[in-house]
Amino acid sequence: MNAFGRAPVDEMSLLGWLHNLGATDEERALTAGELAERMGLDPQDAWNYLEKLIELEYISALREDGDTRFYLNPQGILRVARTYT
Repeated sequence: MNAFGRAPVDEMSLLGWLHNLGATDEERALTAGELAERMGLDPQDAWNYLEKLIELEYISALREDGDTRFYLNPQGILRVARTYT
């Protein structure tokens, strides 16, 4: 359990969080800090998971105004959908 009493996470659970939080396009993209806060993660852990998801080509990164925001791309949406079917 983490500091918020939640079960440990990995990159696939973070993928599910992005989906459940609606981060499915550029307008709804979230920063690593926002994800870390909502998930009760250390921000560096969130970055590590996000980097892995980028390598797997499940998420995209949007850089603007000094921030990097992340969202599910079509491959990521399909990957999440497969976990529910």
